[in-house]
Amino acid sequence: MPAVPRKPFLPTLALVLVTGACAPDIPSFAPTATGLPGKVFVPQVVDIKEDSGVGVSIAVDQDGAPFVSYLRLDEKERIPQAPTPDDPKELPAVMVSTFVERQGIWVRQVAAQGQKDVTKDDTTDIAADATGARHVVWSAGGKAIDYATDGGKPFPQATGVTPEEVAAGDVFGPSVAAGPDGPVVAFYEGNRVAVARRSGKRWTSQTVATGVPSDHTALRTDVAVAGDGTVVVAYGSSSGTSVARGQGGAFATDVVDGEGGLGISLTLDGQGDPHLAYYMVGGQVKHAHGTSGSWDVSTVSATAGSPDPSWSTGVALDQDDVRYLVWFDSGSKATFYATSADGASFERHQMPGGALGGDPHIAANGDAVQAAWRDTEATQLVVGTYADREPPLAEPSPSAPIPAPSATAAACEPSGTTLDISAQNIQFVHHQVQ
Repeated sequence: MPAVPRKPFLPTLALVLVTGACAPDIPSFAPTATGLPGKVFVPQVVDIKEDSGVGVSIAVDQDGAPFVSYLRLDEKERIPQAPTPDDPKELPAVMVSTFVERQGIWVRQVAAQGQKDVTKDDTTDIAADATGARHVVWSAGGKAIDYATDGGKPFPQATGVTPEEVAAGDVFGPSVAAGPDGPVVAFYEGNRVAVARRSGKRWTSQTVATGVPSDHTALRTDVAVAGDGTVVVAYGSSSGTSVARGQGGAFATDVVDGEGGLGISLTLDGQGDPHLAYYMVGGQVKHAHGTSGSWDVSTVSATAGSPDPSWSTGVALDQDDVRYLVWFDSGSKATFYATSADGASFERHQMPGGALGGDPHIAANGDAVQAAWRDTEATQLVVGTYADREPPLAEPSPSAPIPAPSATAAACEPSGTTLDISAQNIQFVHHQVQ
């Protein structure tokens, strides 16, 4: 059944800034775009605390609202901010941010905290099942693949809550999909690519393929489950760019491209056929679409720099089968996106607000297309909504009440100039308040 068109999903968050000695809590804000020339990605900053947005992944629910998984790491220099209920008590933490449309706010939750082995080179992935439950996986320093789910309810935030261990050892590059029989996780383990399935809180793995390149730079998996239950895994191997399919038994592997497979991403179209985005070793970004033994491969970008741990792509299809790709260019240190109606020719653009954006990812559901990336300079998480009109001003994300001042701080009052600030793309325009 064709998807029912919806109005564009345009979340925004307001920024209020008061100069003076008392620093207010500023949880997040969104630039406001004006004069949009057709459809573009309108960026919104979702999380600015500590080092946020590492290893980001995004998905879109049936209503077109985005939800994002990412890592929040510690950093030496912080903006003074009051604590909020959605803050982890121990870093590193695995975070999930969800936009609540009826309230016009982002809600941040802690999926796991105190993850001591997690580093800036680790990644996350997120998916939702038919009940709305969200499933999150992440790598932990090449030592483990861990998993958490909210079960359709808020994630437990108490310290000491132990995530489920999917696999341990020399493991990295995880991805997750929600199938009719539960979550499926794909990952690299030593010299093999594996998938794991969950029974209760125990995980059982199965080999998909062997032959993993010795250089693990930008190697990652992506997994999807077709309507008939077939598990589809995309990965880079010693044979190049590969796709494997399995339905309970052994996996059948197909080589899509004799090279590449770096920073790979995967989505399925309405027929269950895979679409891939990936890098070649020489830096070209490619899109591939097809069935077993027959693949159409197109070059999207002639060069995206040299192999880099931050190499990451994303691919998505909307209800009209328009292809959307995102990728990180390690030469210019920027995030780019491209669109194509036929998969053969692509129109390329630098992502608005992505001049220093890394780890990009993209997802679509119906006519809702959402991208996410990390601002590597400001160390913050950014989400972009593909839209053709200005987003209306929304309410700021709620935060915990700022604690009452102590006796020694009672005299602290705002001083200096009060500014009313609005953001236009990534530039600030200020007006004096009378």
